[in-house]
Amino acid sequence: SVCEFISLCYTFLIKEGFLNWQELCRFTSKNPSEFLGLNSGVIEVGKEANLVLFDENEEIFAPKSSLYSED
Repeated sequence: SVCEFISLCYTFLIKEGFLNWQELCRFTSKNPSEFLGLNSGVIEVGKEANLVLFDENEEIFAPKSSLYSED
């Protein structure tokens, strides 16, 4: 899910210093939206508002089964 993806990116990319929030947002939102020709990916007047709120202080525990499938 998006929640697990963002949590993993925060834990292993941002906290470890590989990326900052601005870079992560660009790689996961702005660039894909531009590539696909979508009217989203940035917060601007006239753009579609697809937002995710993330609390760095909130801990989540994902069940192992939600991270992969048997297919």
